[in-house]
Amino acid sequence: MTSSSPAAPPRGALRPGDRAWLVLVVVVVVWLSLLAAFPAMPGLPCVWRWATGFDCPGCGMTRACRSLLRGDVWAALEHHPLVLVVVAAAAMHTARVLTSWWRGAAWPPPLPRRAAVVAGVVVATGFVVVVVQRAAPVWAVLWSALSAP
Repeated sequence: MTSSSPAAPPRGALRPGDRAWLVLVVVVVVWLSLLAAFPAMPGLPCVWRWATGFDCPGCGMTRACRSLLRGDVWAALEHHPLVLVVVAAAAMHTARVLTSWWRGAAWPPPLPRRAAVVAGVVVATGFVVVVVQRAAPVWAVLWSALSAP
């Protein structure tokens, strides 16, 4: 019995689905280049803030990335405390995708379960801390309104 397995594409060749990733990478690089070149250019509008009037957990991330592009790490952390975590995760994922693409694999192998769980818990905890920190003034106003005689 013979099994016919498809021939592996040559190293570095685009496979089906790679074009979508390539377009996404180009769009992100162009967007970050525009943010760095034109500091007065507005960032993406926040639909959550528009609808509720409160900052979402991601509010400030574009300003934080813009500050990182200028090399101002402290300003980036003031805009959003998780910017370094998000940038590091994006860089690691991009490196995994590019490495797997270069080796000719169909897709990067999945993260070990423990690493994925730890990463998810760290990011989720960070965003919960940001939400609680940003909601503190709202809770103070509600508490004073409820406790008033």
